[in-house]
Amino acid sequence: MRGGRFGKPFMVIVCMCAAPTLLWAQEDVNGPWDPVEQFEPYWESVTFTARLTNRAEQRFTGPDTRRLLSVYGAVRQIDKTGLIGVEARPRNTVVLDQHGVEIYRAEDQPSLGRCYQATDDFRNSLGRGRWNDDIPFYVNMPMDPNRDYPTSLSRMECSMAFLVADTFEEVEVPFAPDPTWVELTPGLEILVEEASVEEDAYTYRIRAIYDPEIVAYSAENRWHIRANEILPPILVAKVELLNVVGKPIDRVSVSGRFSGGTSRRGCDGLMIATSTGSGSCGACGYVKMIRFTLAFDPYEEKVPFVLENIPVPSF
Repeated sequence: MRGGRFGKPFMVIVCMCAAPTLLWAQEDVNGPWDPVEQFEPYWESVTFTARLTNRAEQRFTGPDTRRLLSVYGAVRQIDKTGLIGVEARPRNTVVLDQHGVEIYRAEDQPSLGRCYQATDDFRNSLGRGRWNDDIPFYVNMPMDPNRDYPTSLSRMECSMAFLVADTFEEVEVPFAPDPTWVELTPGLEILVEEASVEEDAYTYRIRAIYDPEIVAYSAENRWHIRANEILPPILVAKVELLNVVGKPIDRVSVSGRFSGGTSRRGCDGLMIATSTGSGSCGACGYVKMIRFTLAFDPYEEKVPFVLENIPVPSF
């Protein structure tokens, strides 16, 4: 039983989950993170575009001739153990032509922060009821019109930033309005103000009070981290609505409409967040529980990827 600051004790279901050692190099569970067992990058398509500008009639300044080589690819998530979110943009990209000569380099530039999106949110339709959750990316490379055009790319190196953790805890509360504040973890309490279910639709409003020095709270599966910001020891990694058999409804519904948002305001050193959402789908009428996944001691990892022998189209 857990009790909030303003109400009676309330029954919640808690499940502690420690990340299996296969997230790490097997010989040392405290060693550097080895992404080989978790990710598989691949290229999907390569395009080459060329543009010639009529200098006499050009309305904007710029080069007379422009060539652009673009590589579109994705990262297959083989094992999601420990993963929370990803900033799905390539960093520190280096590309070599068929002779091993560097033709493109893009150094990572200082930024005001990072924006991570939940790795579970990358759900792509493959048609005929098939789906994958690969993380898409692309690299645009300006080509020097005065140099030979590459016939292939022998190597492309880049990296992506991931938000990860080693230990998680799942806490479930009923999908039903209740005036009781529920303590999910020290520093975070929630109140289910509204939760209504019809045959094929649902709506909800959840209020959260949390200490930002202890908890990073997001009900939208997105996290904005400022430059030089130190993550708090607890992060709300996922908020899901579960059906009668404990499956997230957005995973069992082939199609549907889902929307939501969160507003925040500060009060006496604490943050108050109000999250609202609604959905319409074949399984929406079976919403029974709300599951909060808490990540402990989250951290950021830069994962390197390498692609080799990428063909290039020719005219």
